[in-house]
Amino acid sequence: ITGGNGVILASTTITVTGSDVSDIVACKFTMSTGVSYTTPAKPTVVEGEIIQCITPSVNKAGSAQVDVVSASTGKALQSGFSFEFYDEPDITYASLVDDYNNTLVISGTNFPRYARSICKVISSESSGTSRNTYFPGHMISESAINCVGLQEIHLHAVGTGGRRNEVLLTFNGQDYLSIALVRTTNLIVDKLYSKLSLFNKS
Repeated sequence: ITGGNGVILASTTITVTGSDVSDIVACKFTMSTGVSYTTPAKPTVVEGEIIQCITPSVNKAGSAQVDVVSASTGKALQSGFSFEFYDEPDITYASLVDDYNNTLVISGTNFPRYARSICKVISSESSGTSRNTYFPGHMISESAINCVGLQEIHLHAVGTGGRRNEVLLTFNGQDYLSIALVRTTNLIVDKLYSKLSLFNKS
């Protein structure tokens, strides 16, 4: 089973791979408190070998044991796999620092320390073309993350010469926080404002 962490909202996809998983009809998530949630399984293009489940919406962050439910027996089969639910992160401020706009500093709350953070920049041109660029995030604390290496691209605010950038932050490659760019100088964007926008696009 892959897909090890996500927000407490019902949004993250986990993938179950095996020699014969066509009999699996659901995934069961059991929290350490004993409360359990069950979500239906859906087949993929690799029939009989891979299925997927969407994580449930839970009331509290924490670790959950993930089991799969067999259609033929109706019982949950232990997988030995766990999923970490974290509280919904919130970005309060973000800024580009140093003379070369190399580092994006993101401040906020509920950043999961155990998760791998990635900054994704979607660059759109007036011609309609776009490209995605990814930068590793470095966790400073539960309230601060640095994304380094952004000098490789040229950030533009919305409406700057027909170009547009969207900066996204993710902790699991699925659930993204959107940060809108604010133009403060002619060519250099040195301040961002942020509004939480959680969605499932990669």
